[in-house]
Amino acid sequence: MYNSSKQWLSFFVIGLLTITSVKLNGQHLEKIKRIELEADPIAFIFSGYSIHVGYLVNHWRFDVGTFGIKQPSFATTNQNFSVFSSGVGLKADYLLKLERGLFFGVQADYGTDKISLKTSRESNSLSGFVMGIRSGYRLCLANRQLITEAYT
Repeated sequence: MYNSSKQWLSFFVIGLLTITSVKLNGQHLEKIKRIELEADPIAFIFSGYSIHVGYLVNHWRFDVGTFGIKQPSFATTNQNFSVFSSGVGLKADYLLKLERGLFFGVQADYGTDKISLKTSRESNSLSGFVMGIRSGYRLCLANRQLITEAYT
């Protein structure tokens, strides 16, 4: 990771910690703790899986999960190959509102792409570690929670 990237990430994390340490208007913060289970339906549509367990403490949500997806043909540049991506990940998000609203956080994943030639049984696997910032919007529909996320 480049030095400027590390500095930017440090400022981001310090900023999140600063925001969460300030009580607005002297309001008493009620301790909210719960465990959440999350599944991504898009992964199942593309012959994959996605299951995550989250732990919510006040406005902070911590998540550990595993995922896998067969990359759709429109996402690969060479139509002679198929790609299956899988891995495990950790997330830490700050929720501006607990049930509905914007959130910001960081994410770290260790993933593997299994690249296979469609006309043979040959394949190759590439693995790597990625880390980045994330943002999104939590939305509840019909007593079910739907989380949409945008990654930056």
